[in-house]
Amino acid sequence: MLYAAFMEHSKSFSGIRINEFRFSPCEDGVLIQNDALSFAWIHDQWKRIDMLVRHPLQHTPAFHALMMRAYQYTALHAGGLLIHAAAVTHQGSGILFCGVPGAGKSTQARLWESTFDAETINNDQPCIVYEGEKVYVSGSPWSGKEPCYKNLCVPVKAIVFVEKSPENRIAPILPAEAYSLLYLNEYVIPVQPETEAAYKAAITRLLQAVPVYRQFCTMTEDAPITLRTFLEM
Repeated sequence: MLYAAFMEHSKSFSGIRINEFRFSPCEDGVLIQNDALSFAWIHDQWKRIDMLVRHPLQHTPAFHALMMRAYQYTALHAGGLLIHAAAVTHQGSGILFCGVPGAGKSTQARLWESTFDAETINNDQPCIVYEGEKVYVSGSPWSGKEPCYKNLCVPVKAIVFVEKSPENRIAPILPAEAYSLLYLNEYVIPVQPETEAAYKAAITRLLQAVPVYRQFCTMTEDAPITLRTFLEM
């Protein structure tokens, strides 16, 4: 029965193609197909994920990437958000290092670990979750090239967009620019109008609760010292 449902939805697969994924909107969700011809069907008002995976593709990078995309949508419609960042915890608070590829997100996380008693929660795709009005960052099963999957959840102190520089300095980011940076930082394919609305609402909610800064930083221990002093941690 489940196989028949997948085949029925995939007959007219005319959705958006991004890299190795194709996204096709359904009545109450989305069907995602990867190049390995495996499917993830998010439905029942974005609350249920069914998967059809070609054997022996379980536990391969293609399978985990498909799972991440499926979780991204269900989390978003539940009020959460997967965010492209390196997340560290220090003295009970979390810092999210964001930036373009090669900016030094993971390097800054490692510098915090070696300079202070900090711990990296996730190197690539931590999850933003809420408890009332409080914002938390937690680990997730997806961590890019460097495996780091900590089962931790801490309040978010700040979001920091890092840029390599010969000197260390920190500047606040105005709300409009912060919104644009976060929107492009973890772009969610707007397969349905409600997905786009949920994504914009998630970013707005995050910005209302957490300050966003830009850190021009070296790749030395002076960088985490400068930021910790600035954040008064």
